[in-house]
Amino acid sequence: MAAPKGNKYAKGNKGGRPAKLDESNVRKVAKEMLSFFEVRYDDFKGKIETWINNDLRKGRPIVDVPFYADFARQVGISYRTLKECEENGDKEFSQAWQKCKEIQGRYIALAALNGLSNHTFSIFVASNLTDWRDKKQLTGKNDGPVALTVAEMDDAKLAELAGVDG
Repeated sequence: MAAPKGNKYAKGNKGGRPAKLDESNVRKVAKEMLSFFEVRYDDFKGKIETWINNDLRKGRPIVDVPFYADFARQVGISYRTLKECEENGDKEFSQAWQKCKEIQGRYIALAALNGLSNHTFSIFVASNLTDWRDKKQLTGKNDGPVALTVAEMDDAKLAELAGVDG
């Protein structure tokens, strides 16, 4: 089937519409993306404050974390295009991307701290969407490395350490 008349993206293009944003749009999209995340966070924060100040038993806010894919869909591009802009791109776009990641983290933490989401799932989501990690860190004296001594022992010494009569 031929492309509709007047479709500039179909003429001589074997792969459909170009996926990349041109340079003039990248900074505009970065500002829109940051605004999208900030507005969603501020709205959620306001709903929590209202919920807490009124009655905790009624009108529990819905946790709807903003995702990059949601924003991409809203502005009519793919998530992949957005991700390529972050990876290849403009310093301003990368900074906006990082700020949006921080907003996602605050959103997840705010929901968990106010009892609106399962804590285990919140940790899982935060570790996948943000730079946060849930890990154990062992340190020795004065926050230095853990000292480990290896020594050879005979059976009598092992029995003594184990508390077994030899």
